[in-house]
Amino acid sequence: MKRSRQLYSIVKRFLHTIFFDWLVVLLGIGLAQGMLALALIIVARQVSTIEYGQYLACYCLLSLLVVLPNLGLDIWILAEGGSDGSDITVSWKSAFRLRFFLLLGWLAIVFILSMVLPAQTFPIKIMIPTTLGSICDSLTLLTYNSWRVQKRHRRVALFQIIFSMSLLAITYLAKLQNGQIVIFSIIRGAISFLNLLFVFIPTIKGLTPGLKRLPAKQMLRAARPYILADVATSIYMKADLTIISFFLGSVGAGVYGPALNMTNLLFMVPNALYLVALPILSKRFQSESISFWKFGLGQTIVQGISGAVLALLIFQFAPLIIKVAFGDAYRQSGLAFRLMSPILFIKSLNFALGAILTAGNYQIWRTSTQVISALFNLIANLLIVIPIGITGVIWVYIFSEILLLIGYSIPVFKQRLRKEAVNLL
Repeated sequence: MKRSRQLYSIVKRFLHTIFFDWLVVLLGIGLAQGMLALALIIVARQVSTIEYGQYLACYCLLSLLVVLPNLGLDIWILAEGGSDGSDITVSWKSAFRLRFFLLLGWLAIVFILSMVLPAQTFPIKIMIPTTLGSICDSLTLLTYNSWRVQKRHRRVALFQIIFSMSLLAITYLAKLQNGQIVIFSIIRGAISFLNLLFVFIPTIKGLTPGLKRLPAKQMLRAARPYILADVATSIYMKADLTIISFFLGSVGAGVYGPALNMTNLLFMVPNALYLVALPILSKRFQSESISFWKFGLGQTIVQGISGAVLALLIFQFAPLIIKVAFGDAYRQSGLAFRLMSPILFIKSLNFALGAILTAGNYQIWRTSTQVISALFNLIANLLIVIPIGITGVIWVYIFSEILLLIGYSIPVFKQRLRKEAVNLL
């Protein structure tokens, strides 16, 4: 009973510290992702399943590849939670410049790659505007994360809502028909460009004149553990749809893609808490060990509860959600979505433990675990996609998350998280 009261006290204080920021971040991500999902649903209902599968295949492949020029700088910015505002602006300016030039080189590589990919699955007319949009989204995300470190969550949420609402409205007014999926890819790319422009201008205006830049070598050295982590994360979260696209074609992508998109949409709940908690954990780790572990335990409990609720709801209502959203043509996607429901619970715990590891200087351990999970995911998917198909790919996804959970738990429990967070009250 005493321990229960102590855990309740920890969770209560944790929620008191971050609840408002969590709601703001969740509102921004939720409305943005929700309106994006509605835009994709509108498109799915207006074009053929093959066209929709082509777009999902192109977007997923580019999301997988863009991690290379991103260099892990997004998490690196968030992990700078212990720095003052001026240091964050120096970090942002240096990281933005480096990423911009790397993305230009990446654009040339993708253009060449689009010439040799199967045109029936990866049409170049979809690849190019989607690539340009991915570049803009990458630069915008870096800026958003620098704002989050400065606790400007409301500003981020405002921009997210405005531009996702614009995408939804324009998509609805476009009244697409069969054969016009490329129009949507152009619309989304243009919205991403405008979003970047409106985010970039106030950030540049707020910089101190004569602000120095960090040397690229210094940044790369500091961000090195995050680079491999980003690559690994992209593999075990996005390689599955790309593999399905290659081996099962756009038809398979049209079945698996909607279920994966809906699952990823619900990641906004644990991701919002992660984005708020990580900078705070970084500060507390540098100042007070006991406070760090208490806060870490509090966010782990909250993540676990919210993840369990999401998983149970999706297991119960997944087919209905897909039917209402996408229509009867996507009935198989509803079954796939239900099978993915355990991922929501496991992923929530992984977000919580991942924040503790990153803030607590265990990023190298976290990266190693992610690499192991990514290698398992990639090899298992390649072996299983032909004989078992989409069901096998989903089970590989679940086991990949379980591997992460086991790996993340080892150093946390070695540091006696439970004992330090409860007994040191």
